[in-house]
Amino acid sequence: MGYQLYNNGASIVIAKDGKKVFIMKSSVSNVAIVNGDTVRLNTGCCMGNVSIPYQNVTSPEIYSPSDLLNQISYWLLAIEFPPGPSE
Repeated sequence: MGYQLYNNGASIVIAKDGKKVFIMKSSVSNVAIVNGDTVRLNTGCCMGNVSIPYQNVTSPEIYSPSDLLNQISYWLLAIEFPPGPSE
């Protein structure tokens, strides 16, 4: 089973085989393509670097390393506000 990545507000979640890792967006200092097929998130904290080969990503649907880089970059820039009071 491959990696499932998703935006979780203040964090990006990487799930595989029932296990989840939450990476706080504020801790990511850089996102880059390395070795031609892998996207690396530099966290600069206790996790160091997180490398994700794009071929192993099953969700979201990714077709290239640049697709994965763009998706993660978009999530890092996205600001999600909680729903306001209903009127």
